[in-house]
Amino acid sequence: MIGFAQFMMKPDRRGELTRIYVLPEWQRRGVGSHLLKQGLDALSTHGAEEVFVHVEKDNTKGTRFYEQRGFHPVRAFSLELPEQNLEMIEYALSLAAR
Repeated sequence: MIGFAQFMMKPDRRGELTRIYVLPEWQRRGVGSHLLKQGLDALSTHGAEEVFVHVEKDNTKGTRFYEQRGFHPVRAFSLELPEQNLEMIEYALSLAAR
């Protein structure tokens, strides 16, 4: 396995990319883009109108990846976990505009 992505369909016809990962030695070779495209196509086929993803604010590699593929920031929020507080950004992409 060189990478994986997990997508979910929400009841409000929004898709969610819950995680995407590509082994470091396979990054920047189009694997992540391919996984993203396959997931977006599947969500669109199943009626999703929009997809969103949450990214840590300081994850410049991740935020750049989504912004270069047409996602736009919707909101910033804090995620409070038992041992840490994460600053997050929610990104969204309209599937109708693709």
